[in-house]
Amino acid sequence: MSQAGFVSLRTTSTYFVPSNQVPRAYIFYVKLRQSSDTGIVKNEIQERYGESYDLQMITIDDLMAEVNNNIGQFFVVFDIIVYMAIISATGGIAATMLMTVNERRREIGMLRSQGMSNAKIFLLVLAEAVFLGLVGYVVGVVAGLFLLRGVTLLMSTTGLNVPFLVPWERIQFALLLAIATAIIGVTYPSLRATRVNLIEVLRYRG
Repeated sequence: MSQAGFVSLRTTSTYFVPSNQVPRAYIFYVKLRQSSDTGIVKNEIQERYGESYDLQMITIDDLMAEVNNNIGQFFVVFDIIVYMAIISATGGIAATMLMTVNERRREIGMLRSQGMSNAKIFLLVLAEAVFLGLVGYVVGVVAGLFLLRGVTLLMSTTGLNVPFLVPWERIQFALLLAIATAIIGVTYPSLRATRVNLIEVLRYRG
């Protein structure tokens, strides 16, 4: 799956370079006993050979930083999709709860007539929306874990052994996000429920 391959100088001179030519090595790997000596060795090589050769040195830390940067840029697209889905979910919760409030105006009026305060009605509608958000959260987490497991198994069949790691931090963040989305989406319908005209809804018999 890689677009490049590396062979040793001995293998190159034996199989790829004619006998009348001198093989040349263009890439050198330096293995250090301690990773803390990376900067010192890099500076020493630059001082000794920097004037004679056009050197381009990269350490394993630099390589991993570049890989992490590329992966981070790749996942920015997925983060944008997630945030767009959150906005859509907030609008969906708001529309669903607003329709629910309009259909239950008579029930809300009866609760008001029995002495239930506006604050309790607000919390009642809010609790229903939070419950819907938690149900969606549980379904999403379970489906996401199954999907992640399937992707790792598929990649292992191609030779890329990617470990299956449960992203606990993401799951905890998703829980807070689900609750916040439900609360934001239900704020207006809850306020709408507290403004129900008691006399008007009790007269309605439709």
